Amino acid sequence: MLGKRKVYYVNCAGEKIQSNYARIVVVVWLFLALVLTQSYTANLTSMLTISRLRPKLWSPSKVGCDKNTFMHNYVRDVLHYKNVSLISDGDEYLREFEADNISAAFLEIPYAKVFVNRHCRKFTIIGTTYRFGGFGFIFQKGSSLVAHISEAILELSEDGTLKRLEDKWLTPNKVCLKSYQNMTESTTEENVDSLSLQSFWGLFLFSVGTSSVCFLLFLGHLLRNYCRHHSSQVADVNASNESVSVKTVRVARYLMNAEIRSPWRSSSSRRVVPETEMS
Repeated sequence: MLGKRKVYYVNCAGEKIQSNYARIVVVVWLFLALVLTQSYTANLTSMLTISRLRPKLWSPSKVGCDKNTFMHNYVRDVLHYKNVSLISDGDEYLREFEADNISAAFLEIPYAKVFVNRHCRKFTIIGTTYRFGGFGFIFQKGSSLVAHISEAILELSEDGTLKRLEDKWLTPNKVCLKSYQNMTESTTEENVDSLSLQSFWGLFLFSVGTSSVCFLLFLGHLLRNYCRHHSSQVADVNASNESVSVKTVRVARYLMNAEIRSPWRSSSSRRVVPETEMS
């Protein structure tokens, strides 16, 4: 990274900007280019650093887990967390967090998604997902309920009931979508807000407006000079009888060949006309 940034104006063929209108346009567009450069540099820096910012949970931290599940033994014996608080229901997790009694909670995926979906502005899901065998139904061998339960589950899956329940309880809304981004398979770039042209529409509008106003003022200045130049040609008697096309060509030639002089140009930049030329 560069500690200092400098903006250089490259002047081709030794030409100088003498018109104040052009100076205004150049300054505005240089300011726009500077804002775009700094904004995209900051956005790129955030994309490279935010993905690495993750809260860290140390072993001495006190964590919570369900009281009547296998999670207690797993957190204590496998993950080696000694300070474990046993919690009975979901509302108690919220109270323990707000009272700073626990720093994190180990929950099974369905319960974790439901909890984060309810309190997505305060909590998020981090770390590694530990996979187990999952949930299942146990029946007595040869029980007739196996066929009925399997048929009922298949029917709920086919008519969309399971999908509606999953969307209601396990799928987060737009506000909570980023709360458990580590649980999804989407890439980091999809979850990071990026800059677009719409983010700078105000600057572009200001730049285009300034350039348009300067162009109109400059064009008006040239037309005014042309009117003065045309009115000074008293000897041309047939000028009033010229057609519109001839007048248009005359104006175009004047605008292309006339010396461009800004009304705000400094005196040092004006050309000195010899007295013999003025006579």
